[in-house]
Amino acid sequence: MPSTIATVSAAFAGLLASAAFSAVAAQHSRACWLVTPAEAAQILGKPELANGETMHDDYATCDYLRAGFDAHLNHGRTVANLRQALDDGIKSGKLEPIAGVGDKGGFDKSAKQPSLVAITGTHVLEIRILSSDWKGSPDQIQPTLVKLARVALAKLSNGGNAHASKACWLITPAEAAQILGKPELKNGDAIHDDYDDCDYKPAGFDLDMLSYTRATPRLEGFKNLVKKGNAEALDGIGDAAILGHDASNRPTVNILKGRHEFMITWLDSAHTATDVKSRLVQLAKTAMAKLP
Repeated sequence: MPSTIATVSAAFAGLLASAAFSAVAAQHSRACWLVTPAEAAQILGKPELANGETMHDDYATCDYLRAGFDAHLNHGRTVANLRQALDDGIKSGKLEPIAGVGDKGGFDKSAKQPSLVAITGTHVLEIRILSSDWKGSPDQIQPTLVKLARVALAKLSNGGNAHASKACWLITPAEAAQILGKPELKNGDAIHDDYDDCDYKPAGFDLDMLSYTRATPRLEGFKNLVKKGNAEALDGIGDAAILGHDASNRPTVNILKGRHEFMITWLDSAHTATDVKSRLVQLAKTAMAKLP
């Protein structure tokens, strides 16, 4: 039977993804805000983590995998159920209660990968061991997990999500307000920052990023779309960019930058690409200007 924390973890939304980016990118986007490279280096006693090269920032998410641990953050309606599962695990003795970590914390030392789950308000945080490099028994590892959790939880209660995480860094609320001519977006209420993800949909557009091991095939695809008259080439944005439309005929700008493709979609299909070209171009240039 799976451990209680494993059951709780199964409900978490999304594992923090990985990609290889420089420390400059990590400092720029600040997605690794829950536990920064410098904090991990100090807590784990691994100075080599401080430069950020081992804890990779994939713009909107942070990968701690190569540092030997993983951090999940769940924010949503499932918290009540997860809190009950944590309570049940502690009552049954499957989990060890941990005081001083959020509103309630529990440690699972019976699992193959020791885990600590902490609940604070409407947030559920899990710190999980991933590396065989960790030495010692689960009881010896627990204090380190507690330190990592406390560092992360301190960020949740200090200043709110949008100011702390800055996941909406590619296009900030203020920038969206100016570009779209919608002053009401400036306060950030309509552009929802969920810690490691940013939702621009209430602002009327969407921004997606896809990772590739090689971007060359996509570059040829861009050229073919332009050649067939299905897209317009745009100069001066990323490595290559085109203006076109998606499968639902909504105007889009697709940009290649290094090994990544970005797509900004204008969500109002009543407008043509020509109608919103200038705003899509501004949004694309704003996002690309943030990248190294």
